[in-house]
Amino acid sequence: MAAVAKSVGFMAQLTNSVKRFVFRASGFNQMGLYHDDCLYETSDVKEALRRIPQNIQDDRNFRMQRALHLSLTKSILPKDQWIPFEE
Repeated sequence: MAAVAKSVGFMAQLTNSVKRFVFRASGFNQMGLYHDDCLYETSDVKEALRRIPQNIQDDRNFRMQRALHLSLTKSILPKDQWIPFEE
């Protein structure tokens, strides 16, 4: 039973490591974007966006405009402004 528990712990740690790698490789955090900012706007996503408070919508729009500007200027944010994995 202890071997199974160790195996489950190892798999959780491996999964977390893979998630961190994919997060860093995507580069969205370097532009100040959250994962949810990059979703395709399907009907479900549009409905979710309609339901969120206005201040969160404004923050999202600001992040997307800033990312567009950074993309056009081919630059990234200073490292202290990157979105951390934990958020």
